[in-house]
Amino acid sequence: MIPTLHYSGKLRKTIYVITNDPTVKTIKLSVSADIKEILAVVPIYINFGKIQKGAAHKKEITILNKGEEKISITDIVVKPEGLMSIQPTNRFTLIPGQDKTLSVSFTPSGKPGYIYGSIIIKTDAKYLPKKIIRARAELLKDQKDKYLSKD
Repeated sequence: MIPTLHYSGKLRKTIYVITNDPTVKTIKLSVSADIKEILAVVPIYINFGKIQKGAAHKKEITILNKGEEKISITDIVVKPEGLMSIQPTNRFTLIPGQDKTLSVSFTPSGKPGYIYGSIIIKTDAKYLPKKIIRARAELLKDQKDKYLSKD
């Protein structure tokens, strides 16, 4: 079994089998697959960039059913709670070829630096119980802090 969690499209892997046969010490096996993503999320990674504390920043993600059967989105969880939120949050079902766009809001607080988060999309698909979208932002110093640090 070749794990395909983070792959889509053409995938090639080589397996080397070491034997105790003195004439054939190694056997090389090539495996290839065309991995079809049944539930696509665009973008696969959200970068809010450099942002100021307190202001709400928004991005959109689109979920697309690329499979041959309907897929129900049973839950969407955002982490860290309180800093990130998503709308709408209700359950929905996508028929093959259908998509839905969601709005992701990020309202930073705390100390300056990098903030990382994730959106966990839970499904009823047997082979895809969840899909995780990573997010990040760089929280800048307050303008007041910038001037205070020069003194």
